[in-house]
Amino acid sequence: DEQRVRDAYQAGLGLLDTADMSMWLTGAVKEHKVVTVRDGVYLVPPQEAGSWLKVEKAVSMASQCNVICQPAAPTRTLVAGALDGIRAESAKLTEDISEEVRLWTDAIVDGQLPRKKTMESRLKQANDMEEKINLYEGLLGLQLTEMKKCMELLRQKVGRAIMIAEVR
Repeated sequence: DEQRVRDAYQAGLGLLDTADMSMWLTGAVKEHKVVTVRDGVYLVPPQEAGSWLKVEKAVSMASQCNVICQPAAPTRTLVAGALDGIRAESAKLTEDISEEVRLWTDAIVDGQLPRKKTMESRLKQANDMEEKINLYEGLLGLQLTEMKKCMELLRQKVGRAIMIAEVR
């Protein structure tokens, strides 16, 4: 009986769809405030290291990926990669939400109201990103003022859209 379970497990190992695994890993990266340094290399905040080991174990068990988790001193390369990663993440979020706000504004002008929950969700995403920027500002020992200003402007855009929708 035990051997059948092992055999079935081995037969299914590595059969998870790559897209499903990638989507799950993307969610785990967000949840644990991890920054992608480059493909497959992540900087994990020290306070998340314990729970990130569970992610590492899950990826190793559910796929044929070789996962290595190793503490690293903040080298110039690591800091530069982390900075590039958080810049890219905040820029993408800013671009996506700004476009969405533009579409909402157009819809509101045309008499259609976007769902308030959707707008509030985008506001939460901007707040979460600013928290992450603050976290990495401390971890990297850098001032990330421009990124924080972008998140503030983004929150203001979303806030204005929410106010316009409420007035209509």
